[in-house]
Amino acid sequence: MDVVVNTINFIEFRGRNQRQFKAFLNKLSSEHDVVTHYCEVRWLNKGKILKRFCDLRKEIAGFMKMKEITLSQICDPTWLCDLAFLVDITGHLNNLNLKLQKQGQLVNQLYSQLIAFKNKIRLWKLQMRRKNCFHFSALFSHENIEYGRYAEELKLLSKQFTNQFSDF
Repeated sequence: MDVVVNTINFIEFRGRNQRQFKAFLNKLSSEHDVVTHYCEVRWLNKGKILKRFCDLRKEIAGFMKMKEITLSQICDPTWLCDLAFLVDITGHLNNLNLKLQKQGQLVNQLYSQLIAFKNKIRLWKLQMRRKNCFHFSALFSHENIEYGRYAEELKLLSKQFTNQFSDF
């Protein structure tokens, strides 16, 4: 996340870089015209920020090269897999958050949402152990995926959910 935030801040919070990057994207006929900036207060936007960064990683690499700044991580396949996994998992967490924020829900409905998500994590963990990343669309497109490591990360996430919501 640090590499993503520092890179985005370099592009977005320096007016000249922001204008140059926007022109660079327009020249490449990119699908996006800006990279979403990061704000520590709005942590739920991490998923969107990571996704946009992932979508624009080639363009960002080209822009940083043009600025003569080396961003070695963007060429590292392991780091890119980690980024894709982070994109997917934060996307899933953001979806859960949106479900929990719906108006007019009863406590038992909220609890059901949490239980369903915990079950999804268990399913994803089993799928990762079987070298299946069907529910991780950003990760799916990569090669040399460290399935075992991501299964362990999902195991840790499951434990954190259990600890966080043990009062229920």
